[in-house]
Amino acid sequence: MIDTDDTTTTESAGSRSPRVLTNAVTGRLPWVTSCAWLTVAAVCPLVFLGALVTTMKAGMVDERAFVSPHQSIPELWQGGRGLGFGIEHSHRLAGWFAGLCGIQLAIVCWFTQSGGSRWLGLVALGLISFQGVLGYFRVALNSWWGPNLAWIHGCFAQVVFAVLVGLAVLLSRTRNRFRGTGFLARPSSAPGRQYDDADARRLDGLGSPSHENDLTPRVAPATTDRVHRWALVCVALVLCQLILGGVIRHESSLIVARVHLIGSFVVVIALVRLARLALREKEVYHGWSWLLMGLLTLQVLLGVEAGVNWMARYFNPTFDESFGLMLMRTSHYFIGSLLFAVTAVLALRPLPATGWQPALREAGELHSLQGGAA
Repeated sequence: MIDTDDTTTTESAGSRSPRVLTNAVTGRLPWVTSCAWLTVAAVCPLVFLGALVTTMKAGMVDERAFVSPHQSIPELWQGGRGLGFGIEHSHRLAGWFAGLCGIQLAIVCWFTQSGGSRWLGLVALGLISFQGVLGYFRVALNSWWGPNLAWIHGCFAQVVFAVLVGLAVLLSRTRNRFRGTGFLARPSSAPGRQYDDADARRLDGLGSPSHENDLTPRVAPATTDRVHRWALVCVALVLCQLILGGVIRHESSLIVARVHLIGSFVVVIALVRLARLALREKEVYHGWSWLLMGLLTLQVLLGVEAGVNWMARYFNPTFDESFGLMLMRTSHYFIGSLLFAVTAVLALRPLPATGWQPALREAGELHSLQGGAA
């Protein structure tokens, strides 16, 4: 038995023919998955810095709508223009980096994926680009739109982030698909596991009707459907809550603040129920339900502090807010974005039992297995 970095060759006792397992079967898809999650990681500081810009009301400290990186970097290096200027231009530089990651993801998806999956990278790039255009017009049209376009820019950022996380999970499905328990499953074997004759016999029949159940996610369809349906409800509830929070951040409205407070109780109840349903399907939603509960707990704590801080500023206009309180309010926005993304991931359905034969065929895997079975 030979196990290399890129391929794994097994030889059964009854046959001397090698069976080559590519990255698609061994669970190693470094390019597409790494690019997808790198894009998500690049967008995280972009979202946080953008929220901090809004918190500090520094969106118009520089009235130039377009500033290239070779202009921003020297200006940041020189300093002397205040903290708000530095955070605003750090946000713009983070946007440039996120755009480069989106371009890289689009190229890798186009040349490594098949069918509809190759378009996922272009979807990610399109969303990032559109968000950048909104940021440009937020500054260029400030005299016409005022804070309204800034509110749209901020709310759409949370939607873009959730979609990017969902796309990263979808692009990771191919790897986890061959572990036998669905796209969010716990790995069935540790890295570097040696494939034995039983694995070789199972892979010999890959794609054949008699072995179709070997790749079928071992989940209870009825329970999984309940998680899916309830997660869609939670996505809508969390999105409404995020929109209300965006209104409060840009326009201090006591009525909206009350609706946002009442809505928080509804969202907490809905997400707790979603987490309980997801915990019953640990083999499918491993880790995500616990992450949901952890983020929800942190979001409630930050929401209490943010609410007290908002009331202090609303009833006392001379209240001097410290930078620490600004970071706390910004964290409330950012954790809300993460919570929305995790809820959207739980709304995704597990991968069906078939449908990845074209990807295997492009990699030459199916032909190798059929040739090795002779």
